[in-house]
Amino acid sequence: RYIRTEKEKYGRFHYSDFYGKDHYLRVYTVYRVCCNTESQAGDNTAWTDQKTVLQKEDEKELDPRKNVTLTLIRMLKDDIKCKRQVILVGDMNEDVLSDKGLNKQLTSIGLVNMIKERLPVLETVRTYDRGSKIIDGLWATPIVSDYITHVSLAPFYTEVISDHRPLVFDLNLKQFLDAKDIDIRPPCGRRLKLNSPKRVDAYVKYIKKTMGR
Repeated sequence: RYIRTEKEKYGRFHYSDFYGKDHYLRVYTVYRVCCNTESQAGDNTAWTDQKTVLQKEDEKELDPRKNVTLTLIRMLKDDIKCKRQVILVGDMNEDVLSDKGLNKQLTSIGLVNMIKERLPVLETVRTYDRGSKIIDGLWATPIVSDYITHVSLAPFYTEVISDHRPLVFDLNLKQFLDAKDIDIRPPCGRRLKLNSPKRVDAYVKYIKKTMGR
């Protein structure tokens, strides 16, 4: 029941929509730039690129991190108001287990932090190979969270070439959307009725004709 994938106008995240019998699901994939300042950010960084775009678009909030957070929270509130179920996954570039910051904002509007919910104590785990915290997060609205069966963090440099650990989760999408397998059967063959001399004679004449006899 896949519907579409849309990219946010500034390219900071995209979302995919799925529709089922009882639920509508929107899955967000997000990249949130590192915390930075005008004086510290280099000319070729994502932070500078995003701020330049925000300035050209006359956005009121020019801090790239704050701006994408405001945009996400606004869209998520609209999703919840419209009774859409949501999964949000991404590189947030901050401690996603903290009770402050982005995690606090997301949980305050009703999302469940699936890493805190499903994984054991993680004080010594990091998701960025030069960092010290879990900065890649997974959140979901309560109903769809019940259909996320497993959450795990794979070792560095497995599955994909990246300096982040792969964040893997299993979602029973079929059950959540109440999708049904369609049993495709071949059409029944039309057999020759050998107990009808008229039909047999017509069939033999047709075969001889098509074979050039």
